[in-house]
Amino acid sequence: MNEARARNLLAQLPEKFRSVVILREIEAMSYDDIARTLKIPLGRVKIMLFRARKKNEGGRVKWNVKNAFRF
Repeated sequence: MNEARARNLLAQLPEKFRSVVILREIEAMSYDDIARTLKIPLGRVKIMLFRARKKNEGGRVKWNVKNAFRF
């Protein structure tokens, strides 16, 4: 997937999901660190990542630190 498409998919996410995805997949933060940073429960971080993945391409796109997404 090209960088423009990856950025477009990321931009389509609601902000609350986008921030969690960026912290996890681009900044490579642990779930615990994300929860502390955003001051939300750990379970909420996991749910938000799951839902963000499902929102893009019906769950067919997997996140990848190097290029944001991969098929």
